Amino acid sequence: MTFFLILVAPAVVWTAARLVITIRRDGLGTRVPPPSRPAWSDAVQHLPSHRF
Repeated sequence: MTFFLILVAPAVVWTAARLVITIRRDGLGTRVPPPSRPAWSDAVQHLPSHRF
């Protein structure tokens, strides 16, 4: 069992490190996504000032 852990532990660490490096290089989690719709204040500016 110890021999198995000695072989598997470095492989798990290496795989996790590669995953972290790939995600950081891709930019995931570092950029703010664009809003899905315009802000409420932008939509209010185009309303008429009088009632219909």
